[in-house]
Amino acid sequence: MAKYVRSNPGGFLRALDRDQPRHDRRVRALNNGMPTFADIQFVPRPYPPGSVRGTLTLPGGYFLSVLADYPDADDFEVALKDPQGAFIALSEMDDVITGQSAEDINALIRNVVMFGEL
Repeated sequence: MAKYVRSNPGGFLRALDRDQPRHDRRVRALNNGMPTFADIQFVPRPYPPGSVRGTLTLPGGYFLSVLADYPDADDFEVALKDPQGAFIALSEMDDVITGQSAEDINALIRNVVMFGEL
């Protein structure tokens, strides 16, 4: 799981280059600079107790929000906003999808960054 750090929307790559161990920078370089789940910066949420929220600003201005009920969770709730700040429907019924794994979130990030769509 990602280390708890203060979020830095809009400057996540610069901050991670400075704050993360060298091996994490090499992994990102292998991904051609593509953000991944590991780049999400999680912080504690006040409610419910023990829950965390992570955010990531993606290239192109998209904003990803990831919630988990506890820090070591392996399934997440995900929401995505477009560059204008409007929520993007991630399912037929809702703007938020639940039960997402780190791999699912990586696939979502990849589609948004590469294609500008889902």
